[in-house]
Amino acid sequence: MMDSLDDVDFRILEILERNARASFREIAMELGIGVSTVSRRIAAMEEMDIISGYSVKLNYEKLAKEVGLNFFPICFFIRIRPGYEVRRVIEEIAGTEHFEGICYIYHVAGDFEIAAMARCLDRKETTRLVESISKIEGVERVTPHAVLETYKEEVGPKVSVLRKLKNSKS
Repeated sequence: MMDSLDDVDFRILEILERNARASFREIAMELGIGVSTVSRRIAAMEEMDIISGYSVKLNYEKLAKEVGLNFFPICFFIRIRPGYEVRRVIEEIAGTEHFEGICYIYHVAGDFEIAAMARCLDRKETTRLVESISKIEGVERVTPHAVLETYKEEVGPKVSVLRKLKNSKS
């Protein structure tokens, strides 16, 4: 599927990555191509599910301060008892009242089976989250780690990195 994308598609994605609200006209002007070309290419990438939506990136620390709160971010690792399915434990976690505070949850390989990241409002909420997960059948251990400072927070690599990799294969 990636072979069907060309340099123009990657450049469109880079612009959208910088500003998901960029208009077709703005993109066309920056790239020196027609608006209908931009529209057609974006529609094709949406159809291919390469573009799966548009969103806003929030600064949660500033947002919390605006309403008089502070976030207490934690990452935590969960060890599952032998014989229990990771998927079932994750479904149980999704059913807890604290699930909305969990930002990321992954099935991982290594010393633990689940890695997750949460933004709690305070230490007490963090304690309640860890305790609620610890009580789930099949959970052997929850190991939380306080986040001291965030240096980078992105879901995936930049489009420019993917474009370079594609071009190096050509």
